Amino acid sequence: MLWLRASRQRTNTVTSKDNQRAGTDSEKSLLNAFKNACEQGDEAKIRRSALAWAQAFWGKHTITSLSDIARKGTESDLKTQCLALDASLFRKDDASGFDPTAFYRAVQQVRDSYRVNKSQNTDELAPLYHG
Repeated sequence: MLWLRASRQRTNTVTSKDNQRAGTDSEKSLLNAFKNACEQGDEAKIRRSALAWAQAFWGKHTITSLSDIARKGTESDLKTQCLALDASLFRKDDASGFDPTAFYRAVQQVRDSYRVNKSQNTDELAPLYHG
């Protein structure tokens, strides 16, 4: 019985590590698709790929619109570009000021700031005793 239990735990550990790695690879591939869409300038494709990337990046939170991305992202550039893309897609006038390159840079800033915050949080050990 102990041997079976130990083998299951090892399998579960390997599977969870593989899933984490696959999630990272998936987020990276979705970011590359988003970058390609920004380079092409196809606004509908940019919107779809931005939503797919954001869902992979923030994972636990449901991202269904550019407004959701704007709320999740704390950088003002990201909010500005999300609103500009929405305006460009859904308004007749083309005075939105949407810039695909700026949108990609804003997403990169979000990713970079997340990495910095995550590495700072993991470098510190929690105190053993409070008081």
